Amino acid sequence: MRGHDSRNTIHGILFKKEEKMSITGSERGVLRIVERLGEVSEAAISSQMGVSLPYAKDLCTSLIKSGYLSRTTGGYNLTPEGKRVLKPYKTGGIIGVGRRAAAAYPTLPPPG
Repeated sequence: MRGHDSRNTIHGILFKKEEKMSITGSERGVLRIVERLGEVSEAAISSQMGVSLPYAKDLCTSLIKSGYLSRTTGGYNLTPEGKRVLKPYKTGGIIGVGRRAAAAYPTLPPPG
């Protein structure tokens, strides 16, 4: 019997895709900033998030490697994959807040 290579099974393919969807809260924050502001620099991301410039650079590098951001002459832009990964976090008009929470706290301001 040949060895089992999980990368060549349906489960392996699905699991690999699922791994790619996994991003940290800080990475998601970067994607939201780029989505809101458009083409944006590392300095602007650092300022908006309240983090150091080296940390913002590390986040952007990670998001480029994952295919969620692209580098431009003026900074960074979302890729189609980056836009797609943000969609699950938009519910009830409040980013990242489920409908129950939005109903329980009707005075929450809209994002942006």
